[in-house]
Amino acid sequence: MMQSDSAVTSAEPVQQTLAQAIRHQQHAEYAQAENLYRRVLETQPQQPDALHYMGLLAHQTGRAAVAHDLLAQSLALAPGNAGFQYNYAGVLSGEQRFAEAIPYYQRALELQPGYAEAWHGLALALHALGHPEDAVACWQRGLRVAPRYRDAWQALADTQQSLGLLPEAVVACRQALALSPDDPAIRTRLASLLIESGALDEADRMLDSVLVEHPDSPEAHYQKGVLLTNLGKFPGACERFETTLRLAPDFHQASVHLVAIRRVAPTDPLARRLQAAARRGTWSDPGQGVNVHFTLAKIHQDNGDYDRAFEHYREGNRLRRQTLHYSSEAQRRFFDALKRVCGGDFIARKHAAGSISDAPIFIVGMPRSGTSLVEQILASHPQVQGGGELMLLHSALRRRLGADYRLNFAVGLAGLGDADLRGLAEECLAGMHALAPQAKHITDKMPSNFMILGLVHMLYPRARIIYCRRDPLDTCVSCFTTLFKSGHEFCSDLRDLGVFYRLHEELMQHWKSLLPPETMLDLQYEQLVEDPEGQSRRLIAHCGLVWDPACLAFDRSARVVTTASVYQVRQPVYRSAVGRWRHYASHLGPLREALHDAGPLPAG
Repeated sequence: MMQSDSAVTSAEPVQQTLAQAIRHQQHAEYAQAENLYRRVLETQPQQPDALHYMGLLAHQTGRAAVAHDLLAQSLALAPGNAGFQYNYAGVLSGEQRFAEAIPYYQRALELQPGYAEAWHGLALALHALGHPEDAVACWQRGLRVAPRYRDAWQALADTQQSLGLLPEAVVACRQALALSPDDPAIRTRLASLLIESGALDEADRMLDSVLVEHPDSPEAHYQKGVLLTNLGKFPGACERFETTLRLAPDFHQASVHLVAIRRVAPTDPLARRLQAAARRGTWSDPGQGVNVHFTLAKIHQDNGDYDRAFEHYREGNRLRRQTLHYSSEAQRRFFDALKRVCGGDFIARKHAAGSISDAPIFIVGMPRSGTSLVEQILASHPQVQGGGELMLLHSALRRRLGADYRLNFAVGLAGLGDADLRGLAEECLAGMHALAPQAKHITDKMPSNFMILGLVHMLYPRARIIYCRRDPLDTCVSCFTTLFKSGHEFCSDLRDLGVFYRLHEELMQHWKSLLPPETMLDLQYEQLVEDPEGQSRRLIAHCGLVWDPACLAFDRSARVVTTASVYQVRQPVYRSAVGRWRHYASHLGPLREALHDAGPLPAG
């Protein structure tokens, strides 16, 4: 042992010994550090710093019980030490005990309100527990006191993106980039946000600049592949995803895209690597396993082995379900509250505050019910711009309702006054026109709009709504076998799926009973597939447009598509998806039970 590690004497200040021990600990020289802490505690058994840092050392070296005992002793001796509170919260968070960590982060902030790291830790814990809005508020609070905290800006951007607040996420990511302008990871992250926002030219330039400087960046190649996919340039996208996997074989997100573009045999080296990974079943995070199992499922599905495909879909969904905070009963209560608040009297009372514009066209329906196909047909008309899944309305509601958006959405809606409604209508319409200044109409196919169709009609009483419907089993099986980028939490469990389908149908029947009959058109997917021209003409006429033959050539449209149907909408109408559930019939017991528990489904 080094001479400087000698025993603590009365002449040697304790703080000097502790500082030396901490330096050892910071350099992972744990034995030397622990020896010094023990020497301090031999003479001062209740020295809080020695107890605390020795507790952290025990945590670092995998002795959890010892760590918690020592840290608890230090907190009891120094309850006013904000750093101790923060460190213990970090230990609990590291053990995934986020609910237990939160009070310690909060206590640290009571003691030191400007403790930026504690705001960051509290935000991460809240996000992990399924409270992203509260996490955003914490990051914003922390960044007010520490605006140069780059990691907080990045985490804020990620969470705002998950909430659909894309403009805010782009701003936050730009702030992070301003603090580290040469960081290729942040530049690539910003490019991914720009792709999702539709700013493809800027994203393309940014990715090209990253790849010039870092040609072996798997993430940059992957994002370039995503950009090309959204543009329908599948051969180029395929090359990028293959490059990503060559550089990083465990970059399983690229595998998901690759097998969506081209068929892969179960004997292909890619399939064999994924099969080996699935057998190991050791994932750094559940998302890796989700990607692997969904990729293998698609491979087996494409090769006609439906039983094996379903095994992988089921396992991928099981892993995804572990990361979600979803309850069918909570969803039922939410929909019931919407129906109570948004009745005929409410809609009639507020109707006069809406916009006179007929520019918006809203496309609603369950995910995978044909909404992307319908939008592609409409967007092929020269007077219609396809907007995709616009977050304009929900983002505006988040800002206007504040905490009520997540805590009591229905009550928040009921409290909107005429001025609020006018403001919402004008704000969202301006956002639509900014996307397509010359278009007579712009579509919005955000799936969650079905929950607020009463509000949609109040804001835009002249707007047309298309309600896409599809066979319940085909719809739900397609949801279960689709890896959505985010949201759609109900899709990862067959029973949850069946319950949600029922709740969706019941809420749609509620809206149909309230809205004028000319407002909403029911469009059945199977009829559209069987009679594309007849149903497309019906669709175009409902929107008050003159028929254009381009609507039947929608697969040749060059428009950007970013939804889960990005590959399908580039194809002509095909019938193979009708009755697809039969391939998996023997596995669908929980789904069938949920769909039929409450009796026959509502008639169309």
